[in-house]
Amino acid sequence: MESVREIDINVKELYNFVVIELSGRFDVHNISALRTKLDDVFKREEKFIAFDFKNVTFVDSTGIGLIANISRKLKDIDGEIFASIMLMT
Repeated sequence: MESVREIDINVKELYNFVVIELSGRFDVHNISALRTKLDDVFKREEKFIAFDFKNVTFVDSTGIGLIANISRKLKDIDGEIFASIMLMT
């Protein structure tokens, strides 16, 4: 039986963006860890979130749904979401 690998999440600020670097599997089994981090980001009323997916090995429909929900929340507050698979420094 294969063990479920947790997702590694690194949140940092770069200019006026919150950059969320993800590593590993982005799926139903570990999405709650990202939701917790995002709750903190939204409590700070951040409007610009950039996701760095360069080290993500798998995304399921739960992960895609979460990104869609974040996009809607940011749109409601005149914010934006960005996604990248390239190194953001």
